[in-house]
Amino acid sequence: MSLAQQIAALDPETREKLLAGIDSDSLLYDWRFWGRPNQLLPDDDSWHLALLLAGRGYGKGLVLDTPVPTPTGWTTMGELKAGDEVFDEQGRVCRVLIAHDEYVPEKAYRLTFSDGTHIDACDLHQWVTWTYRDKKQYLRHAERDGHSRMGYPEDWASWAGATSYTDKHGHEIETKPYGSGIRITQDIVDTFTHRGERPNHSIPLAGALQTPEADLAVDPWVLGMWLGDGSRSSGDFTCAASDSAWLAETLMASGCNVSRIRPDENRGWTVGTKGLKVQLREAGVVDSKHVPDIYMRASESQRLALLQGLMDSDGFCDKRGSVEFCNTNKGLALAVLELARSLSERPVLAVGRATLNGKDYGEKYRVTWRPSKHIPFKLPRKISRLHNLPAARVFVSRQRVITSFTEITGAEIPVMRCITVDSPNSMYLAGEGMIPTHNTRAGCEWVREMAISKPGSRGAIVARTTADARDTLVQGESGILAVHPPSERPEWEPSKRRLVWPNGSTAILYTADAPDQLRGPQQEWALADEVATWSYVPDASGLTAWDNLRVSTRLGKNPKIVAMTTPKRTPFLRELLELVEKDDGIILRRGSTMDNAGNLSQGYLDTILGLYEGTSLARQELYGEMLDNVEGTMWQDDLIDPLRVSQLPSGLSIVVGVDPSVSENPRDECGIVVVGSTRERQIHKRQGFVIEDASVHGSPGVWSRRVVAMANKYRAPIVAEVNQGGALVRSAIHGIDPTVRVIDVRAHVGKALRAEPVVLAYEQLRVHHLGILPDLESQMLGWVPGESKRSPDRIDALVHGLSALLVKQPPGFSAGGMRTRSASGNVPTPPIRRW
Repeated sequence: MSLAQQIAALDPETREKLLAGIDSDSLLYDWRFWGRPNQLLPDDDSWHLALLLAGRGYGKGLVLDTPVPTPTGWTTMGELKAGDEVFDEQGRVCRVLIAHDEYVPEKAYRLTFSDGTHIDACDLHQWVTWTYRDKKQYLRHAERDGHSRMGYPEDWASWAGATSYTDKHGHEIETKPYGSGIRITQDIVDTFTHRGERPNHSIPLAGALQTPEADLAVDPWVLGMWLGDGSRSSGDFTCAASDSAWLAETLMASGCNVSRIRPDENRGWTVGTKGLKVQLREAGVVDSKHVPDIYMRASESQRLALLQGLMDSDGFCDKRGSVEFCNTNKGLALAVLELARSLSERPVLAVGRATLNGKDYGEKYRVTWRPSKHIPFKLPRKISRLHNLPAARVFVSRQRVITSFTEITGAEIPVMRCITVDSPNSMYLAGEGMIPTHNTRAGCEWVREMAISKPGSRGAIVARTTADARDTLVQGESGILAVHPPSERPEWEPSKRRLVWPNGSTAILYTADAPDQLRGPQQEWALADEVATWSYVPDASGLTAWDNLRVSTRLGKNPKIVAMTTPKRTPFLRELLELVEKDDGIILRRGSTMDNAGNLSQGYLDTILGLYEGTSLARQELYGEMLDNVEGTMWQDDLIDPLRVSQLPSGLSIVVGVDPSVSENPRDECGIVVVGSTRERQIHKRQGFVIEDASVHGSPGVWSRRVVAMANKYRAPIVAEVNQGGALVRSAIHGIDPTVRVIDVRAHVGKALRAEPVVLAYEQLRVHHLGILPDLESQMLGWVPGESKRSPDRIDALVHGLSALLVKQPPGFSAGGMRTRSASGNVPTPPIRRW
């Protein structure tokens, strides 16, 4: 237990005596008060390397009444709990993993957006914004980089522009980094304007909400038209004479039985129907015009049809291309406002007075926007008034600008909380405007300790990728910025990948995938995150990122490195654990997911335990233990380690093996593994190579983009299993790039039987891994057929790819001599460089 936990367990009287006279603000940032013993490191010079092995879950807020859209309607931030469903920035359904405890922050702000909405958030709450410079650079280079100027890129939440390009003279031109960035509220406030003039930060619009088709009592377009121009007590409609024929025809096409069309001297023309009143009564709208809740979360096409019906009746399009809905029925106006937002538009609501011939008829509600995603009419004469907007105007209409901020002070600071969601970019929608917002502490606390206690010192922060270092270690919920009190908080300079503390200490961010970055710099201390997941492919000098980090951490009297990771059975980690026994200067700390159970929601614990409890991987993934060979697995260490390579031979045939997920659940995993082989005609003589594991969690819309990216990167065909959703797999891929070749394979036997020929190729010493592929290898070394609960998606993708190259070629595919030009039909294989 931590000191804080021990004090919390005391009786109230004793606790008050112990804490009397202690400044609560100082305790808030005192890690040695909050940290558990196995998370704290000695503050002396008795060690030079600390290895923290921990299970998953080892170690920013919005106001409680903030509205949050869900697939079943609206809730609030305070009402959310683990397991609830919300939406991410693409409009996809995601799940709340953790609903964190309520708290009162030290500082909070109200941010107001260009559509009139606002959100109250603490100073550390995270957002993904585009600055004025980011947008200007994107529009300047969009066409050069293969993007459209008619809006933000689809992956705007994680998109980054190219840092160099080749001009027309063939010269390499470097540019400063630009694109989306995760920023805390305080960052937005501190850089609020561009050159002191215009608002600097914008948030692109969320995608249309992706909800299933609903069983509706009345066709949605018919209901929308009736709500605007229908009789309260019947199924009759009124319209202008010029629209009567079109209205009758469209009603019949929508399933209505039109009984008459006749002029009405008081109301223009009337189009009567039979049977519609029964349906309207079933929907509960007769004598009470409103939009039933079920329509507001119907499918995208149903919501669009409802909006078109409302706009065909009471909507208008002006000569500039703006559309509006005006009505004295507040409920209908608010429904139009929400429908447009749910369809990825940016409407604005204005309230005025309705007058006619000088007489005041009360309030009127006007909803306006510039359509950029959907045509909001079916009526031809209204559609004809729409026109294509210039690219710049479309781009502007696809964003919300943060137009102002107000600091919330003193007793007015409200109670807040934050949530953690399982969406791909850790984002969810919040506020009535459906605004996208963002969601291993021990190491970050140690970085703070080093930087503060050693003024002017230099450090290094290394993660598997640049995004991991930036989004988790620097800007994460328990990242370096978050664990510092405001007076000590370093300045984050993203263009230089650098943190600068007020006392002169600095730290540079590096990625393990670029080991040569670490060859020149020197530092006194370093933090290495998730070292078991690094690829360990050496640079030109033959050194890996870890080698270079050890060499470059040499300044000062006693340089230190802290390495954190969930243990995985990799050669590097096994060697490091062996060194612990031999070197007194290396200390080992272990932590379990269960150690932190008090800070994790029951939903998160249920999810993690459901995945791992009762399997051989539980000790590794939950309890932070390093596993030996697991009994019953098809692969063992000695089938992989001896044949690793650090570079590939030339002339390989390459394919992308895919085990697709056909579910829309963003937590489902799609196995994507790139493999290659030499090209001997006799298939049993070929050598195979496992090149990259690009597996990803997400719906078909997510994994298909990753699959196409791998196919284009390696100029390789795709070998995909089509047992489930075969048409979906091909259409998802070809919807992005129809030129990518997809080779279908069908599984006629179980996973273990499919894998046996591939395992045999390993036993024949014919399969080599390029560097270390930690997540794939962890699954290979931990999967026990018939015992493991999780489907081995990465293994399946590996098996599909290697089977096509080394076991049996699918119909219509050849990886052998037919594709070569040599007389013998074989491509010489250069000597393999052993690991």
